[in-house]
Amino acid sequence: CSSGAYPRWLSATGHMDSSAIATRIAMNEKHVAEKFNAPTTQCTIFWPVLIKDFVRVGFGASIGMFCPLRAYFARAGCKLVVSKSTASHWKGINFAPFWNEELPDT
Repeated sequence: CSSGAYPRWLSATGHMDSSAIATRIAMNEKHVAEKFNAPTTQCTIFWPVLIKDFVRVGFGASIGMFCPLRAYFARAGCKLVVSKSTASHWKGINFAPFWNEELPDT
């Protein structure tokens, strides 16, 4: 690589010297380490929604919203929890299990 300065992309203040680059790399490594050392589950979301709720507001729009929302939950470390009856409902229409855990109805 070069020993010269690298352009700073989001600032008009000039170039990053090797010290600034090292600082930025250390900061990124710290953030990555914090993410990997964080507890796996950051939150729990109790999901009571059934297919009729998706259909009521528009199935296509609901699925279009749900897929990236589910991906966001997973990326954020959130787990989805459903009741046994809700799980049975979704399994009954052959919708792949999208939840992490089932809880008893009682």
